[in-house]
Amino acid sequence: MKLLLVEDDRAISRSLKYILEKEGYLVDAVFSVQEAERFLGLNHYNIHILDVRLPDGTGFDICTFIRQQSEAPILFLSVENEEDSIVEGLTRGGDDYIIKPFKSKELIVRLQKLLKKHEKHVFIDGDMSIDMQSGIVKFGHEMVNLSTIEYRLLLFFISHINEIVKREDLYELIWDSMEYVNDNALSASIKRLREKFNGELDIVTVRGQGYRYKHENTQR
Repeated sequence: MKLLLVEDDRAISRSLKYILEKEGYLVDAVFSVQEAERFLGLNHYNIHILDVRLPDGTGFDICTFIRQQSEAPILFLSVENEEDSIVEGLTRGGDDYIIKPFKSKELIVRLQKLLKKHEKHVFIDGDMSIDMQSGIVKFGHEMVNLSTIEYRLLLFFISHINEIVKREDLYELIWDSMEYVNDNALSASIKRLREKFNGELDIVTVRGQGYRYKHENTQR
């Protein structure tokens, strides 16, 4: 689970990084808006912790930047228990707010709740993410435009990970009727789907049986 921590107080940052890594998070700790945007341009994070006041801007600026490319949870840290500040953070796209000083246990519980809530409607597999509520599909930081058939295929495959799916089942479930569908139409649709993920979507052909979508690092 990758986490971006943006906190300009280096002592607090070190302490939080230690606590979070003990909980199993893979933490990238940075100290400014500029550093955060650079790391966000190179990595995909499952969750973000943003201090509000930073040397070259605010955590709100980073939140806006994140929301242009990701719906992953954002938790704000602040010394300000002011309604306007809290409202701004949530309006910008933040998910929760915690006021310093706080107990480490409270932070961990809040992160767990955010992740649990987020995982109910977002499927993540490597660099691919699918927001089930909005229908937005991303690969890395780029949105992937899928046809209705391609999107149905993708959803069906991710709900049957590591299972062999028969071609006949795909005909019936994806096209609703097998009457006007031939084998070439299915093969062409799966080929286009693979191409839209630069060949990295691991849908393999199982000769004489159908297809299997597999990936070891899968999160729901």
